[in-house]
Amino acid sequence: MRGSVHPALARDGHGSQRVRMELVARPYAGEDDFWRVRAFLRHLRLEAGFHPRAWDVLRWDYWRWHIVPNCGAPPPEEAVTLYETAVGDLRAVLNQDGPGECFFQVDPRDDTDELRARMLARAEERLRTAAGLLVWTVGSDDRWSRLMQRSGYRRAADDEHVRLACLDRPIDAPALTPGYRIRSLAEGDADFPARGDISLRVFHPVSDGSTAMTADEYRNIQRAPLYRRDLDLVVETADGSLAAFATLWFDDTLRTVDIEPMGTDAPHRQRGLGKAILLEGMRRAQRMGATRAYVSSYGPAAHALYASVGLETVEHMVGWRRDGPAG
Repeated sequence: MRGSVHPALARDGHGSQRVRMELVARPYAGEDDFWRVRAFLRHLRLEAGFHPRAWDVLRWDYWRWHIVPNCGAPPPEEAVTLYETAVGDLRAVLNQDGPGECFFQVDPRDDTDELRARMLARAEERLRTAAGLLVWTVGSDDRWSRLMQRSGYRRAADDEHVRLACLDRPIDAPALTPGYRIRSLAEGDADFPARGDISLRVFHPVSDGSTAMTADEYRNIQRAPLYRRDLDLVVETADGSLAAFATLWFDDTLRTVDIEPMGTDAPHRQRGLGKAILLEGMRRAQRMGATRAYVSSYGPAAHALYASVGLETVEHMVGWRRDGPAG
């Protein structure tokens, strides 16, 4: 019976058999679970030798402090399921990003085909919307591909390229076009509404009803545990307007830095501003002790930009879609 706890014989991903205890699924239940999931994601990154097979801490923080309060995603209590041993050890997490979109974080010690099927069934039961369900899996893992195909899912259009750069050598100083300068985000609300307006233009160049992020909404992001104002960078023009932005998040436990989000306003593109702000951010993070930088990219222009500063694709996250409501 699903959710019961009993000894069972399971086949792991290498085809061998081992005795295990079936994991118990339960909903997320408050702030203690927020911190437990953060620790679990760090454990998974270390277990994988820093290979990005699961979310990093930044993505979890950003979802909790931006996607949920600012973008209207369901709260963690509705969107996250924890899978634990009988003694409460966390071994897997099913979590939502936006509505109708989910990810799986699984400890290799319990990564059986049975658990994967259970997690997918739970996602279909709890997270599917009227439009269907979009499931993201690790592209290098053929077991996920086989499960998704057997379950009636089809590949979505674009993969997420997860990129990595080792910060083990000197980073070039940014060559900035005359008339621009890189600085940290100003104290207080001095950079609003400009900071919200440039994000809107970059991410929603064609009006879709989206509105600019407000200073109050940005303060939610600044509450995230990894946030540092000295890594929240903007490129400023001679007249004081903003031309580009990039926020970097330094995890001093893993000594990694993540880049999310970044963009350049359309009138200022093709001037090297994106490369310059990336190099400046990576130089600052390296001085703080970061040894690895991560970013995700979609589309040829982003791929080329990140590759130009040494961020190379090391994994793909593959989207699988199944249309229509559950039932």
